[in-house]
Amino acid sequence: MATIITGKVTGDKEALAAIEQLKGTIGRRILRKSINAAAAPMRTQLRSMVPRDTGLLKKRIVSKLTSNAAEGKFQATIGARQQKDPKTGRSASRYFHLVDKGFKAHKQEAKQLGGLSRSMRFVRSDGVVMYRRTIQHPGFRGYDLTGRAFRAAVNASTRAFIAKSRTEIDNEARKLAAKVKKNG
Repeated sequence: MATIITGKVTGDKEALAAIEQLKGTIGRRILRKSINAAAAPMRTQLRSMVPRDTGLLKKRIVSKLTSNAAEGKFQATIGARQQKDPKTGRSASRYFHLVDKGFKAHKQEAKQLGGLSRSMRFVRSDGVVMYRRTIQHPGFRGYDLTGRAFRAAVNASTRAFIAKSRTEIDNEARKLAAKVKKNG
């Protein structure tokens, strides 16, 4: 489960106006590449903030671009990939939202496994082993990773978007000029 943060790109009116004028495939291609470039700083920032237990969550942070080509809308989603770790069998996407946003205090009961008794095993810090059928979990506040990563990387993402869109506009202009020169 990924947290989706939406934003509006402002600042470089020339680049945005040029993208708006390029209708069709060329404009969509430029926009897609620019949004991918803008997602990279946020993805990097999010990876740097993730707490490290096994390192699985950090490895699985990715960005994915989705689009509605008919409307010309593109969206970058940054979160944990839905892929199980071959060593542990754990999927980071199943607990990313818990690490990010936290959860409330709750009562937790042991589940019966086959014919085994229903109890949970705990080892205290002094080494004493305890068994309990139910516990009161204290909850977890969460790290607000996506919000903090967004706030830390928003300027870098905007700069990356503008730089990539300018580069792609120049590349497309060169391609069109070469095409006109060849045909004309």
